[in-house]
Amino acid sequence: MERQNAMPQEKAKKVEYARVRTLVDNVYKKDPKIQMRKEEQKAEKQRRKEAKYLTKKLQEEEATRAAEEERVRKEEESKKVAEAALHQKKVKEKEKKLLRKEKTRLCTLAAPVVADSHFGMSKEDVESTCASLDMEQLKKLCDGMDGKDAAENARMMSNALRNESSSKEEKKIEANSVECPGGAVVVLRAVPGFFRGDGGDALVASLYLLGHHWEASCSLLHGALEGVNPVHPWTCDGGAIGVVPSLEAPHLRLVLVRTASSKAPQPASSQTANGKAVVDPVPDEAPSVADPDAWTEAQVLALLQALKAFPKDASQRWERVAAAVPGKTVVQCKKKVAAMRDNLPEQENWGID
Repeated sequence: MERQNAMPQEKAKKVEYARVRTLVDNVYKKDPKIQMRKEEQKAEKQRRKEAKYLTKKLQEEEATRAAEEERVRKEEESKKVAEAALHQKKVKEKEKKLLRKEKTRLCTLAAPVVADSHFGMSKEDVESTCASLDMEQLKKLCDGMDGKDAAENARMMSNALRNESSSKEEKKIEANSVECPGGAVVVLRAVPGFFRGDGGDALVASLYLLGHHWEASCSLLHGALEGVNPVHPWTCDGGAIGVVPSLEAPHLRLVLVRTASSKAPQPASSQTANGKAVVDPVPDEAPSVADPDAWTEAQVLALLQALKAFPKDASQRWERVAAAVPGKTVVQCKKKVAAMRDNLPEQENWGID
């Protein structure tokens, strides 16, 4: 009975809810404030959409403009490079033409000299001179030979050939040389700081100052200075070596060359080219047992390499240096470095720290 009475009530409630919802919807649809708010929201949404579209469009236009500017810039650079290359090509062609003209002129001026066998000048000598001189030098030589007799022209050609030979020799020396501090080539200013007769003096100086093996350093410029007697010679494990004046290259002050290749110790009575006795080399591989502070060549080399490998700011530097030197302690390594530093000339810093 109650259930039957509840059903009409539920139905009436639903109808009432539907009527209220319809009424509220009608009010929302016709209320001017609500309509204005909805229009404002719709307009704001449209503005955001348009702003996003405009931003994207501006970015695309900016990217297109940047790409166009980059393309124009590259085209201008390519054009400038092409113009510079063309100008350079024209200049080179002009120089080649002038050079051929000067060579032909020199051959014409040197023809009487070549024809006369008394001067001993061949056609190959003239061609070699033409190949070795540049345009300015050729022009100067031709201007000097113009209007002169055959003897004067032969003298000038001989001078040009000698200058060419000297220039080739200097270039060969420079190609086989090593630059070192002070502007000299293979100049070992630290050599006087080591005792003569010490088998490792030249080795230490060569390796430490130039970073090259002593054999290579001693053999540099050997051909150019062949026949020059060394002055102030001393000995080492590679034979007698000395500091010689460079006659072929005056700008080289002191040059270390090897004057003997025998590794056998020389007798105390052996004489050098200037009559002075050469000190016997000290065998580095067999130091005196009674002297624990004696250093061999291998130990000195290991010490120098360790000093270069471990700089001042390295942690536990001396312990690591001593570990790299066989048979030596930290104290012995420090003493050796101090002795090497004291033997060097004042105000000379070769990196022994």
